[in-house]
Amino acid sequence: AAPVSRPSRPRSARMATAPPAAGESLYATLGVEPTASGETVRKAYRKLVLKCHPDKVLDAAAKPEAERLFRLIVTAYEVLSDDVKRAEYDKRFRLNGADVDDVLVNVTLKEALTGATKLAMVPDKKKCAACAGVGMRCDSCAKCAGRRVDDKNKPCSVCEGRGFGAPKPCDNCHSKGQVEDFFPGRVVVPAGVADGARVKIVGADKRFAKIRVMPSALFERDGFVIRSVLRLTNAKAKEGGFFDVETLDGPMTVFVEAGAASGDAKTVPGAGLPTTNAAGAPRGDHVARVFVVEEEGAEEGAQEGAEEGTTRVERSEEDDTQKNVSNGAEAERDEDGDADETRDAKRRKKTSADSAGAADAADLAALLAAKKRALLAALEAKTKPVGEPSGGG
Repeated sequence: AAPVSRPSRPRSARMATAPPAAGESLYATLGVEPTASGETVRKAYRKLVLKCHPDKVLDAAAKPEAERLFRLIVTAYEVLSDDVKRAEYDKRFRLNGADVDDVLVNVTLKEALTGATKLAMVPDKKKCAACAGVGMRCDSCAKCAGRRVDDKNKPCSVCEGRGFGAPKPCDNCHSKGQVEDFFPGRVVVPAGVADGARVKIVGADKRFAKIRVMPSALFERDGFVIRSVLRLTNAKAKEGGFFDVETLDGPMTVFVEAGAASGDAKTVPGAGLPTTNAAGAPRGDHVARVFVVEEEGAEEGAQEGAEEGTTRVERSEEDDTQKNVSNGAEAERDEDGDADETRDAKRRKKTSADSAGAADAADLAALLAAKKRALLAALEAKTKPVGEPSGGG
């Protein structure tokens, strides 16, 4: 019987059953091209993870190989999904125009528009100071300490008068004669630079910087065109009017027709990136895509009503509390007044009692004085001789 031909499967599908070949690149592991975008890498990884997960392998003998394959897929994605790691990987294997000696330089989308001057720490090598670039070093003789003679002024028997020991590998440069070093290089980033472009480093012969245009939270780059999202509520989309769109040059006003729907595009001409590096070169456009968001007026109104009701209750409670405080203060003042009157009455009573006591004391003193005088008169009468006239006659 003639063999039945089967349609060829894409690389990502073959990965489910066939392990990566020895020395296969990370791009091949995920089944994508080296020039694939980050979104393409992410989609390929998700498909492979769902298809090649070890839990789907029922054969116990095949499970170890499935786990190894899954680890390779995860490792490939960890590298290729990170811009810095991917750039280093491309440099190592000279992919996407990268070179081993390239230095990664990050620029913002705004700097890609206007151009910028960046400082790059360029790896370099310098002569080892420990061995003077020879790669071998000779320590001083342990016996003569480099004097080349002993205590008897005779040639040292250990170093034979050389003053140093036998040569040995330099542990500072590991016998390479050079050590790693860096020097600051200047990178002039031209306006409109593309992501992944290589720019020569000023002051470094044959050294280039690979430009990485960092992603923006507001804008998306599409060649020389900048894209963004213009969010409108249902009411504003139905009404239409003039709205501000944030661009690389700052806010710009666009007119949106009444009844706009999600997906409608408004273009700001010449607000994109320069098409060439030449001064005054024409620029691409800025395209803002309308996105109509659902209004939350009812929920917000209910929430505001609830908050207002709560506020009224809180205010009522505060008023009651204030009234209670005021009444309590008045009651306290009344009690204080009664207490003051009681104290005044007691004070008056005490004063009256003190006055009465003072009067009684004065009367008693007068009575005692009268009695004293009477007793003295009686005593004087008894002691006077008979026939002597009484005093005062």
